[in-house]
Amino acid sequence: MVRPTARSACQPGEEGLRATAMAIGAWAQEHDDLLGGLQALRLLGPGAAPALEAVLAVRELRRARLSFEIFEVLAEGTGLDPRALLDEVVSEPVVQRFRSAIYGQDHHLASVPADDAG
Repeated sequence: MVRPTARSACQPGEEGLRATAMAIGAWAQEHDDLLGGLQALRLLGPGAAPALEAVLAVRELRRARLSFEIFEVLAEGTGLDPRALLDEVVSEPVVQRFRSAIYGQDHHLASVPADDAG
């Protein structure tokens, strides 16, 4: 995952979270083809679950998922709306593609790596 600068990492408030949102958006844009591939795997249905789980276990994807989860929790913990922060720096289609690729269609807060809807 693209990491925030040392300066932003030292700022736990809104500016640090905004920098993290920018890093998440940059990663998602840089890995758009990968996210598209994950979405395609999800469309194959339950038979693709083993392949989907294997791809989601790749270190870079685990790091991206965990970075997004931490961002959401930190934003909410400081009284900020993570969606509003993301909307300021990343387009909604980029965020939606990331969410649906990594978590499935019905994701709010990150909790499961695969879409359990089958």
